[in-house]
Amino acid sequence: MSRETVLIVEDEAITGMAIKESLVEMGYDVRGIIPTGEQAVQAAIEQKPDLILMDIQLAGKMNGIVAAKLIRDQASVPVIFLTAYSDDRIIRNAKMTEPYGYILKPVRDKELGATIGMALRKHALVKESRISEETTRVLQHDSADMHFLQVVGDYLFTVSGIEPGRITLEIHTEGVTLPIDTAVPISLITNELLTNSLKHAFPGQRKGRIQISLTQEKGACRYVFHDDGIGLPETFDIRDPGTLGLQMVKRLVGQIAGTLTLKRDQGTTFEIVFTRDDGTGE
Repeated sequence: MSRETVLIVEDEAITGMAIKESLVEMGYDVRGIIPTGEQAVQAAIEQKPDLILMDIQLAGKMNGIVAAKLIRDQASVPVIFLTAYSDDRIIRNAKMTEPYGYILKPVRDKELGATIGMALRKHALVKESRISEETTRVLQHDSADMHFLQVVGDYLFTVSGIEPGRITLEIHTEGVTLPIDTAVPISLITNELLTNSLKHAFPGQRKGRIQISLTQEKGACRYVFHDDGIGLPETFDIRDPGTLGLQMVKRLVGQIAGTLTLKRDQGTTFEIVFTRDDGTGE
């Protein structure tokens, strides 16, 4: 629920600092400059940045291509390669890690900003597609209630690496059923809000609780997402959220013709009210 975070993996200090300054001016939160592939893998797992800029040629035993492959397998963080080389063999090997782009050195600000923007949008679409597929699969097998929100929650807790017991998740759907064209957006909203909460609301070893509820009364549904974390910055405006994830939430709320409300009491609460319309008249 803050600016997109970027980790720079670059063993040339001057180049790394120049890239960092450019990213800060663009509004990104730079989490650090890492000089080796080994440190990059560890940092990716621990910090889970939104994106990594990875130099292909690095100091140490592990080059950027190997590091990117390990990061893809273990942390699912998108990687953009930085390189001073356009050698076909190097590029061919790099492609095997399925990077989100390439930037040739010397790095130009315009290319840097455009490539990062496209990579973040692509990664957001990939995540949305994966959750949509999983949601559709679950609903095809069991559409009796909205328990699939628990599936989404359990999955995100697993991949986030949260220590057992540090953050608790409570999901209450009270047997609500929804048509699939509403259920899919609700699952994607849950994915985005829960991902952001796990990433930003409980820094360090802070403990806390996340609660999700979905209730229905006389054809109207109310979805509430609450965490008791550190809360959003005072400058945050729900009308113009800034980050891609929360922009996606607003778009999804629009898809179900709902209204989105933000409350800041004892943490952060997002409330969505929408009308159930599946032709049942309920």
